[in-house]
Amino acid sequence: MRKTIVKTALITLGVVLTLIILTFTVFSLFFPKVMLNLTSDMGLDGFALTYSEQQYKNSKSLNDLEDLLYRANELNRTDIILAYSLDMIDSDKFEEFSNSRSSSGDLSYKSYVIGNYLLALKDSNESYSVVVQKAKTYFLEFYNEYEKYNPLNILVINTVSTETENKQILKTELVALTPTYSCSLLTNDIAYIS
Repeated sequence: MRKTIVKTALITLGVVLTLIILTFTVFSLFFPKVMLNLTSDMGLDGFALTYSEQQYKNSKSLNDLEDLLYRANELNRTDIILAYSLDMIDSDKFEEFSNSRSSSGDLSYKSYVIGNYLLALKDSNESYSVVVQKAKTYFLEFYNEYEKYNPLNILVINTVSTETENKQILKTELVALTPTYSCSLLTNDIAYIS
């Protein structure tokens, strides 16, 4: 009799565990948004990032990409930032999407995305001259004036004093802009990295 009870309890436990695992698997594969909300509410940020990535892969929505990039930035996951930022930046709707987002002081959403991408690129094995060229390209494409937190200004702010060679590369590009974008912020940035 006792063997039957133990056997029935073990079978029941096995079935319950199998159903729980199956439920999580189905929700993970087909309803990542539900799992994203669940893991985020539980404070499981790493899992939430994984589900956010899955949600974006399924939807290709800029809103889901925004969430993914935010979570990746919060967790300092430069691999995710590098993998997905260009999906946002290269989107035909990037300007419109950025303008619909609120800014945090002088930092616009556009500057936030481009800046985080450039800093992740700087932290990767990419050469600094390539990073500066990308910053200049984005500056010329998305900015009408040399404003605070533009891609080049973000690199100035994040250039360490010991990075002499990097400072020279950046300074050369900034000096080249002075005839067209003469302003006190540009002058100050050149002086800061000199």
